[in-house]
Formats: sequence, C-alpha cells, structure tokens
Amino acid sequence: MLAAFGITIVIVLVGLAVWGLGLFAVGRSPNRPFLIAVALVELELLVYAAAALIALAVDDGAESSAPLFGYLFLSLVLLPLVARPGAGDARTRWDSATIAAVCIAVAVVVLRILSLQ
Repeated sequence: MLAAFGITIVIVLVGLAVWGLGLFAVGRSPNRPFLIAVALVELELLVYAAAALIALAVDDGAESSAPLFGYLFLSLVLLPLVARPGAGDARTRWDSATIAAVCIAVAVVVLRILSLQ
C-alpha cells in the first residue's frame, strides 16, 4: 500500500510540474490554486514520510535507514523552500518554472525512497 501511495504522489508531482511549466509558458506567476495544490502535495508527503518511518520501525531495516532518512528529509524540505509562503506580489513567472523543477526533483526522490523500501 505504501508503494501505491508513493506512485500516486509521483504522478501528482509530475502533474504539478506540467501545470507550473504551463504557467511559465504563458508568462504567469504561480497563482493561488497552484500554490494550494503544492501545499496539499506537501501534506501528502508528510503523511507518506510518517508511514515510511513507521514501516521502517516495524521492519527494522537498519541497513538502508540512513539514506532513507536523508531522502525523506529532502522530500519534505524542498517544496516549502521554493513555494515561499510569504512572497506574495514579489513572484515572477520564473517562480512557476522553479516550482515545476522542484516537483520533478521531489518525484525522483520519492521514487528513490520507493526503491529503498
């Protein structure tokens, strides 16, 4: 079940990346619905990280725990860094492209987490 949830997150992240690149292509900064979607994906990532840590504790897979912790931390930190909740009117079209690129990076990180489990 954890693998299916991870794949779902990857698909949503790729969809967000396409949305962000679409905003960039038309010259628009990230709009409110896009940022709400990014926040919802971050919430999904928090739930996924908690589930992965519980699965690790139950499975006692100590040989892959250090890289797993690093990837989980990275998946939780990247999106809030580029979404910058307090930026407001200072956003540009490049913020849309940056968020799209980070969505792809986080999708790769989630795939790597899936390969470690």
